[in-house]
Amino acid sequence: MSQQKFLFVGFSYDKKGPHFIFDDIQTQRRQKVYFDSKTMTIENTDARYCVGTYDLSAFATSPCKVQAVLEPAFKGNHCKNCQFEIGFNPAFYNAKTISPQQARYNSSPHVVYMAYFSPQHIKVGIASERRHSIRLLEQGARSAIVLAKFPNAQQARQLEARLCSNSGILEIVSSDTKLRLLTEEVYDAKKAADILLSSAKRYYSQSAIGTPIDLEPYYFYGKQLDGSIQKMANQKETQVAGLLKGMIGDLVIVCQLEVSEKLYFAVSVKKYISHIINLYLDEVRFSYSFEPKQFSFWDLG
Repeated sequence: MSQQKFLFVGFSYDKKGPHFIFDDIQTQRRQKVYFDSKTMTIENTDARYCVGTYDLSAFATSPCKVQAVLEPAFKGNHCKNCQFEIGFNPAFYNAKTISPQQARYNSSPHVVYMAYFSPQHIKVGIASERRHSIRLLEQGARSAIVLAKFPNAQQARQLEARLCSNSGILEIVSSDTKLRLLTEEVYDAKKAADILLSSAKRYYSQSAIGTPIDLEPYYFYGKQLDGSIQKMANQKETQVAGLLKGMIGDLVIVCQLEVSEKLYFAVSVKKYISHIINLYLDEVRFSYSFEPKQFSFWDLG
């Protein structure tokens, strides 16, 4: 299969499942790429371009009007013009001034949620009511519960700050921690639900407006992962290669059939955003290997 080049705009989730967002370099045509059980190789390159704007009212993206080049040392994925047009500041509560776009966004209904990553990693955050489900999936939460709804972001932030002042609640879970938990922790939806309910009761003085939601099916196109995710000995963040089964947050879950049908690798695509990538469909151009571990006869399928 021939090589194709795209701008890796990002990744997200919708009713059809997890997907990549690519721009055709020549036409700037934006497309979603769903990858349920598709074999491919994605190679990251050093070439970088602005990924365009984001409308905080419509929750819609559009390509950069000038296809601005981003230098290797440039921080962020948007050129200065697109960043100004977006006007978003996630830490608005610490800013002296905010943009009109941010002010309109803040005035819309927001929810406060509690997200489960492991028994020791319970995170609280806020999100727009219209987009909170996608926000939870993009973070890679395994299970979650909505605690409360507020008419604006400022009030939601007040509850978030109060809950995060507790030592048992996290405000951030790093990408490295999420990857480690995927390979070290066994996820149990019932246990996660029980922990969320007990944590909500302990830290939140009122009854939660939602019930615990198992997010696992949304990561694997409505299916269950029929195996375990393993650590890699040769982690290579510049290549995704194999049979793609799904995605948890920014971590693509990959199976290489020549190794095993029931052992999976997790590869982050967060650093691919704003980079030109080479896409090879139906090709596996890189072989992963496991960290030393004693596998049983049954692990290898």
